[in-house]
Parts: sequence; C-alpha cells; structure tokens
Amino acid sequence: MASAITGGVLTVDFTEAGWRTALPAVYTVTDAPAPFFTATTLPYNGGATLRSGNVGNFGQSWTQLEFAMAEPGELALNYAVSCESNYDWFSILLDGVQVVHTSGIVGWTDYTASLTAGSHSLRFDYSKDASGNGGSDAGAIGYLRIGGMAQARAKRWLVKAGQVLYDCQGTALPDSAQSLTAAVFLAYGSETPPAGGVLAAMADPMVLKWDSAGAEAMTGFGVAVTGTPLPQPLNGVVDMSAAEIGGIAGLEAVFGGGVTVEHAGQTGDWAEAVPLTDFLNTDKAALWQSSLPARQLQLRFWLHEGDWMDRFALTFLN
Repeated sequence: MASAITGGVLTVDFTEAGWRTALPAVYTVTDAPAPFFTATTLPYNGGATLRSGNVGNFGQSWTQLEFAMAEPGELALNYAVSCESNYDWFSILLDGVQVVHTSGIVGWTDYTASLTAGSHSLRFDYSKDASGNGGSDAGAIGYLRIGGMAQARAKRWLVKAGQVLYDCQGTALPDSAQSLTAAVFLAYGSETPPAGGVLAAMADPMVLKWDSAGAEAMTGFGVAVTGTPLPQPLNGVVDMSAAEIGGIAGLEAVFGGGVTVEHAGQTGDWAEAVPLTDFLNTDKAALWQSSLPARQLQLRFWLHEGDWMDRFALTFLN
C-alpha cells in the first residue's frame, strides 16, 4: 500500500523506502544525521516499520514530519521499543510537546490525539546514555494515520494575452496547444503563477489556473501599481469567451488604501465607481449576466495618492 489520502485520511506507508517524498505537497520530512529508517528490526504485522537510526553512546536519532490539516481530525499511530531500560529512551513530540517518553521493552502500543485544523509537527526521537545496550537498541513506528487532510490536488498556471496562450516564462505555446484543456495545463503549465515581470511585458494578460479538483481559471493584473498625487487609472478587459467558462465564482484583490473601481459589461455603460472592498462582494451572477453575450467585462481601477494594488483576480466556473 502506497502513502495516500483517502476520504480525508492520510496514511503513511513506512514499508516503502521512499515514503519521505511520496506526498511532498501534503507533508515534509526533516531528519537528524542518523534518521529513522525503514527496517524489519521491530516488525509490525510481519512487515517493515520505521525504526530509529543506529547511534552510539550519547547518540540521538530523530525524524520530524510537518503537515497542515484542512479541518480538525485525529492522529493515530503505534510504537514499539526495545532498549536498555531507564537509560535509553524513545520519545514522540507533537507540536513540540512530549506526548510519549518510554524505555525498556514495550510491545506495540497505540497512541491517538485530536488535532485542530492548521499546521502541525510530529517528531520521533531515540536517545542513548553514556554506555550499554539492551534489546534491539531501537524504537519504531508501525503505522501513522492523520485525519482532516485535504486531498492533494494538481494545480497548473498559464498566461493568455489576446488570443494566444503562453507558459509562465512568456513563451507562446505551439498551435496544437492553444486550447484550455487539462492536458495543455499539465503539459505546459507551471506549479506557481507567473512573475510580474512576465505579465508587464504583455498587453492585457490573463493568468489562468487549472485545478485537478475541478477546473477553474483565474484572470488578474499581476503588476504592482501605486497611486500618485493625481488619480491614476488602471484599465483592463476580462475575456470570458472561452467555451469552458460558465460563470464567475469569486473575486479577490490584494490592495491598500481607498482604491475604487468602475465596470462595464457588453452594453459599454459604465457603472458608478465604488470602493474596491464593496465591488469584491458584488453579486457574481449579475456581473456575469452583464458581460453577455460577448462575455467580456471592462474594469477601471482608480488609485489615489497612497493607494496601491498588487493583484486583482476572478475565479471562473467551468
């Protein structure tokens, strides 16, 4: 069984030597010079487990996982220990707090904890004293399950300027890839959005994002702008003519000060300028209807002295 998320529960398969990098978007691993490793020293259900590294007197072995939970959930694991009693110690630290500290011969023991949504750390630790060995001189983890985890999703970014699709380095895609399909995003898209310098060199760029959990596209201005003593306009056109786009799901912006915005749909009649904060709460269905039938939306942002805007984006429905 490979490490995976099923039904919001992450199961880490320590029988796989490559478990550390199996799900890099879900958890990361940090190791001591002598880390825990996959071995059959202390088997669980006849299979390999994650055991402490081989260290000498005064030595220490540890491995730490860091992960983020989308919602509250339960952490469950089991451990076993075989070492010199009361001299060598196996410990588990959860978010920096020691929750297990034991020594000697300990059979497979379950441990559970309720965790809140957010970031957490889990560390396995084995330390030795000045002399002597006992048993297998090790501690081990048999299984690890963490609930409340979001399903790992693939995300890819592209750029569109005019009717041409570009990768995030500003290179036009070949004619055969000028379509908004999952295959194109996976083949040519980047895992991070394009830099502002790439967008600045294009006329009315659109930043497009594909998400494996349900395709979505985003369009935004990626160039930082700061207001001058005179009101400064920033104009843009949102092109939603792609057949895959079926509506507006959301609006978001990164800005400061009293930025205002006007918008005009297919009729070309400009609505009265409103604070950008209010515009972000505009009825999305009505905004979409105003763009029909051409499915284009004109925007004009006004920045006054001290105002700034780094980004404005729309999330499209597919």
